[in-house]
Amino acid sequence: MEEDSIIYVDADATDGEETGESWADAYTDLQDALEVAGASDQIWVAEGTYVPTSTIDREISFVINNGVQVYGGFVGNEVALSQRDIVENETILSGNIGTDTQADNSYHIINIDGSPSGTLIDGFTITEGQADGSGRLSDGGAIFARTSASATLSNLLIEDNFAADNGGAIYVEGGSDLAIDSVVFNNNSASGDGGAVYVFAGSSLEVTNSLFFQNQAVNGGAIYTSTEALNIIGNTFYDNDAGANSDDINDATGFANNRTISNNIFADSERITSTKVFFDIREDNTGIDISNNIFAGEIEFRRIDNISDLGESAEDNIFDEEPLFVDSDEGDFRLRRNSPGVDEGNEDLIDEDDTDLVGNPRIYGDTVDIGAYEYGLYLDIEDARLLEGDEENRRMRFDVTLSDSLDLAPNDEVTVRYTTVDRNAKDEQDYTGVEGTLTFDADTDTQSIFVPIIGDTRPEVSESFSVNLSRPTGGAVINDGQAQGTIVNDDQLPVGVESDRFFAPEVDASFYTPTAAERAEILAIIPELELAGADGLAFLFEPTPAR
Repeated sequence: MEEDSIIYVDADATDGEETGESWADAYTDLQDALEVAGASDQIWVAEGTYVPTSTIDREISFVINNGVQVYGGFVGNEVALSQRDIVENETILSGNIGTDTQADNSYHIINIDGSPSGTLIDGFTITEGQADGSGRLSDGGAIFARTSASATLSNLLIEDNFAADNGGAIYVEGGSDLAIDSVVFNNNSASGDGGAVYVFAGSSLEVTNSLFFQNQAVNGGAIYTSTEALNIIGNTFYDNDAGANSDDINDATGFANNRTISNNIFADSERITSTKVFFDIREDNTGIDISNNIFAGEIEFRRIDNISDLGESAEDNIFDEEPLFVDSDEGDFRLRRNSPGVDEGNEDLIDEDDTDLVGNPRIYGDTVDIGAYEYGLYLDIEDARLLEGDEENRRMRFDVTLSDSLDLAPNDEVTVRYTTVDRNAKDEQDYTGVEGTLTFDADTDTQSIFVPIIGDTRPEVSESFSVNLSRPTGGAVINDGQAQGTIVNDDQLPVGVESDRFFAPEVDASFYTPTAAERAEILAIIPELELAGADGLAFLFEPTPAR
């Protein structure tokens, strides 16, 4: 492949040529894309479930280790990374290669052994790895590396993986610099150490903006490590279990130098009586920062009497207070407005453009919040559709909502500007452009924008324009600031031609496929339309500006 190219994968693209050069000709097997991808290439993977092999060879994995960037979460027509939706378009990397039972699943779903820092895995659900073989086949059910794994793992859900030895989800050995950001670890388990993550010997580990809940191991229910450097910043740990040992983090180095454990929440469920965070801290340690955490449970120390013995490196921790999650029983670990974690983190550890677990700005208000979620005020505008009609007496409605991260109304006044922008629908031709300001307060969390639509009796394709939000006040942040308004044609088109067809905003064009017999009839009724392509292929319609 050419350097820095995009390689497309879509399990449903069975009618294409499978060259990986477009969505239409996408590979249907992720392994085919990995075979041709090189450093700095991107692989875009459409929604669906992908397994390492169609055979029952449990030792086969997805090998992602040469600097390639692999992204999931696409529907299969995007032209920009920003258009994907990893929640709506779930892309699953599964170890379920055999029967419905997990006993014959892949030992490791992904192998990142030897991966350089440019390697990225982003936007997937990784599930049902079963590392219950012999030797290293008993470690790392989801992701495995023996040495030198410096990949970045981001925007992932890693759940229901098992290791008969260590690292229920992730196992990484020496010489590695592993970065984990915005990852949810749920219900991973190991019969040894590290229910979710095990990183060992001569490595470094950084974990940020992530959630660990209901992971289990003998030691280190969430994380077991003995790395050279360890940074655990802005995460939430809840209901992880390691019996009488450390439920959340166990550092086998005796907490050697270069350790930062800050801005985290360590909490538990009713099922387990106390969270156990295990700090085995050497008396001669240097470079340790354990600050601005919420400890809603037991902390176990060895070699020092308590955390205050660390002096300034252990300031501003919160003990014996509940973090006040929205609904932990339902897996909602956002903070309530009155949580002790709101605006109590250390912002010196946060970059200006950092985001939380769900992509909201990481610093909102006075300073960063403790835990994986940031409390804040957010503005969103919804798309709209309306039948065109025959006269200039219809208005398209766009709803704009202001909510905090708990979906609650604001306390103070907030304003935001709005304006319309042409796509293939034109101002004063298809609609009448508007602009103005919306105002929200404690009694009004939803406002509407009304755009007049210019109707007629003429057959034409459906057309679209945008409404954009800008310049918010009152501390609000625009989360979704652009809506698409679709003017749906309601006049008679040729037989077989549907009025609602695919509109591609990146090229301001609409597409549909007529039959050969319809071609002349279409041009007779709508002469200004340009038809491109051959009979039986997709035709591009571009209405001319003048009526």
